[in-house]
Amino acid sequence: MHPGDNVKNLALSGTVVVAVVVAATALATGGAVGGSASADPATAAPSAAVTAAGTPAASPATPDASATATPSPGDASSGTGARRQGLGQIKARLTDGQPLSITVLGDDSSVSDAGWVFLWARDTLGADHTVVYHEYSRSTGGYTAPRTLSTNGPTIDVWNASYLSATAPKDTADLGKLYPQPTDIVILNLGHQDDPATFDTDVSTLWQAVTAQQTPLGLVMLQNPETATTSLQDTRMKNLARTADRLGLPTVDVHTAFAQATVPLTQLVIGARPTQQGAELWVATVTAALK
Repeated sequence: MHPGDNVKNLALSGTVVVAVVVAATALATGGAVGGSASADPATAAPSAAVTAAGTPAASPATPDASATATPSPGDASSGTGARRQGLGQIKARLTDGQPLSITVLGDDSSVSDAGWVFLWARDTLGADHTVVYHEYSRSTGGYTAPRTLSTNGPTIDVWNASYLSATAPKDTADLGKLYPQPTDIVILNLGHQDDPATFDTDVSTLWQAVTAQQTPLGLVMLQNPETATTSLQDTRMKNLARTADRLGLPTVDVHTAFAQATVPLTQLVIGARPTQQGAELWVATVTAALK
C-alpha cells in the first residue's frame, strides 16, 4: 500500500462519522437531512380530480362535468398489463388534421339516423371534417352504401356497427363482419342487452378480440339509465366502469348526465332507448368530453 493511502482512508472515515452525527442530530430535533421537515399529511392539499372540460352547445338538458377519463397516457398500466389510455389521445387524434376511422360497436341506444352516433357524426364531427357514414345492417351482415354527411375538412369514416339486441358476446362472434380495417378508434356502447353476471368477462373478451387484430384507441360509453329496469342498468354501468378501468380504457359517463338532467328521465328515455331529446343530450355529453 502506498503511504498516502492511509491518509486518504482516515479522511474518508472522518467524513462518514461527521455525516452520521449530523443525521442523528437532525432526526432527534424533528428536522430532515438536506432540507426542511415535510408537510403535515393532515394539512396537505388533495390532488385535483380529472373531469371533462368545456360546455356543450345549447341542448334540451345540459350535461355536467361527469364525462370522465381514466388516467392519461403515460400513467401506470392497468391490472391486466394493458397500456392505459386517456381521452387526451382521442382528442388529439380528432384534431390532428389526418384521415381517421371510427368504429362504434353498439346496441339499440345507438342505432338509426335518430341515434346519437349519426347525430354526433353529422353535427359535431361534420362541423370541421368531411364525414363518410357507414351503417351496419344485421339482416345482410354487412354495411350499407356509405353516405357523405359533410365536406368540411379532413375525412373521418364513421362505421356504426350498432344493431338491435346487440351484446358483447354477439359482437365478439361477428367481429369479422363488424370491424373494418384499419380502424383508429373503437367505441364500445354496450350493456342494455347484456347479462350483468358475465358482463365483465364478456367485455374483456370482446376487447381482447379487437386488439388481437390491431391496437386502436378505445373509448367506453357508460350508457343511459333505463326507465323500466333502472337499478339493473345502474349495476351494469358501475361494473362496466370498473371493467374499463381494468382494461385501461377511458369512459364517457352518459349515465350520470341522464340521471342529473334537469328534465324527467321519461322525457329522455323510453324503456332503454333514448328519445330524440335523449340522443341530443348524449351528443352534447360526448362533444363536451372530447373538446
